[in-house]
Amino acid sequence: MYRFIARRVGPDLAADLAADTFATAYRRRTAYRPVRGSLRSWLFGIAVNLLRNHWRAEQRLLERDAQLASRAAVTAGRGER
Repeated sequence: MYRFIARRVGPDLAADLAADTFATAYRRRTAYRPVRGSLRSWLFGIAVNLLRNHWRAEQRLLERDAQLASRAAVTAGRGER
């Protein structure tokens, strides 16, 4: 699991996301249905969802940073007049 995640986000974040994968699996263990697929595929599905959520959160932060930077530039432009 760690190597799968590390290839996508790097080693620094991979340990946390791998741990979150197993913590999520433990919390949702009653939702696992062997007839729908293997335990491995279920775990990888959880990992993919966590990676997707991480990516979305990163995108939101980058968008907010860009908005704040543009507002700061406008405010600085007003102060120079």
